[in-house]
Amino acid sequence: MIINKLQQEQNRKVAAELIDEEKMKTIKILVAIALLPLMAVCQKTLTLQPGPGDGKDALVHELQSERNVNYGDNPQFAAMAWTFQGDPGVIRSLIDFDLREIPEGPEIISAKLSFYAIDKQTADNGLGRHSELSGDNSWLILRITEQWEENSVKWNNKPATTNDGAIEMPGTSSPDKNYKDIDVTEMVKKKLEEPSTSHGFMIRLKNENYYRRINFASSDNENASRRPKLVIVYKCPAPEPNFSYSGDGLKVSFTNETKDADSFQWDFGDGNTSGSENPQHTYASHGEYTVKLTVRNDCGEKEISKNIRVSCTFPAPNFTVSIDALTVHFKNQSKNADSYHWAFGDGNSSTSENPSHTYSDASGYTVVLTAKNECGEALKSKVINLSCPSPDADFDYSTNGLKVTFNNRSERSKSFSWDFGDGNSSDDSSPTYTYSSPGTYTVELTAENDCGKDTHTRKIEIEAVGISETQINMAGFSIIPNPASHTAMFEFDADFGKDAHISLFSIDGKEVMHRLINQQRNVQVNLNGLPAGTYICVIMDGEEIKGKEKLVVK
Repeated sequence: MIINKLQQEQNRKVAAELIDEEKMKTIKILVAIALLPLMAVCQKTLTLQPGPGDGKDALVHELQSERNVNYGDNPQFAAMAWTFQGDPGVIRSLIDFDLREIPEGPEIISAKLSFYAIDKQTADNGLGRHSELSGDNSWLILRITEQWEENSVKWNNKPATTNDGAIEMPGTSSPDKNYKDIDVTEMVKKKLEEPSTSHGFMIRLKNENYYRRINFASSDNENASRRPKLVIVYKCPAPEPNFSYSGDGLKVSFTNETKDADSFQWDFGDGNTSGSENPQHTYASHGEYTVKLTVRNDCGEKEISKNIRVSCTFPAPNFTVSIDALTVHFKNQSKNADSYHWAFGDGNSSTSENPSHTYSDASGYTVVLTAKNECGEALKSKVINLSCPSPDADFDYSTNGLKVTFNNRSERSKSFSWDFGDGNSSDDSSPTYTYSSPGTYTVELTAENDCGKDTHTRKIEIEAVGISETQINMAGFSIIPNPASHTAMFEFDADFGKDAHISLFSIDGKEVMHRLINQQRNVQVNLNGLPAGTYICVIMDGEEIKGKEKLVVK
């Protein structure tokens, strides 16, 4: 209405004094002043009418038997004084709304609270409808000053309230009266300004002498349209932009610190932009840039500019080496690098961070490491001199019957090859080998590394079992009879393992009989089929010789 009158006045002035330029300027100024309130203030409306999942309200019952009962899910929201089976009792109700959607520091224009009468069916099955049976049912809305929880509040732990700013509501004789648009602006302001001492509203009767009642639908009521509703209108300021940033070389991470903005526009000062809230941007080169952030919401837009310096640290390449004959292990110690290139000085290269390289010859090589990042590249070179001594092959050995244990004493070798002189071989470092028969064998060990190989040869004597040493004393070991013709009984007092056995060898070292002892102390052996002559009887427990004895077969 004010704007229309101003516009009419302006039109009259324009028509009457069109040729007067000074007065024309005055008209333009007046128009701008009239329109200014429309542009400077933006209002937003927040409507809250929560349901069972997000609502917070409860009844508390003063009746002795109900004082420790929680009614956080009751579909009724009542203030009443009545008798219950002859006992008087008072009911009050509490409600709170979640105002976190409202930005900080708002100017609250209005806050209107509405309660809707309980429907007849729910009332008939519950606490009843509005009633002035014994007198006026005027009621109060009080501000709750202590915290409370919907699922645990009871009469005995109900929160404190204050009469400061209390609202008195007139009573009604109508059982289905709705109380709409109750002005609770000051209470809502208090809740936003002092959240630690403002925790919603409590309704109670002004006069809590029975019989009188006010009963509304709660947020747990099935009828969503009848649940308590709070409508808040507030001024919405344009967002105040701000941001911070951190750099990693040419890459800069921007962090938006603006509150209550709906959209963002970044100008990075190098011709590039972004609409992300917290963007990252990589500049093409180091230098100083003016970054501008423009933020918007329903109430307007604002911008902020900051000068940032983008610095770029060049890589600092360095490395160490460890040499193993012709193989060199490189350990990268570069700083501020993203990628690497190694030139090993023999025509080969690698892009690994910590490579190993085997050269073909012992010589001097110039190794060049190139380290790169977004700022550029830098080089580091070192000369490495390789010497490659050949291995020195050597071994010794020990025998136990036909079994030989070889002890490798070679130096500077990576691999080994054994030739046992009987057509068999091994590539173990220090093998154990059992020959099939006694004799003289030429054993050859070949040791090899990147620089060459060396061979060591030894002749070893493997003696026939029992020929050089006809007897090993073992208490209680005897052969009865001896000489024997058809059978012989082997008797001994010692205990042996499950793999212990008797082996009978001819005088030339060939095994002619093998018989398990089976952990017995008396073993009868059948000698039929053996030519007459002298034999060596050997008691073996695993690979260990426990005893030897001559046996003459007639």
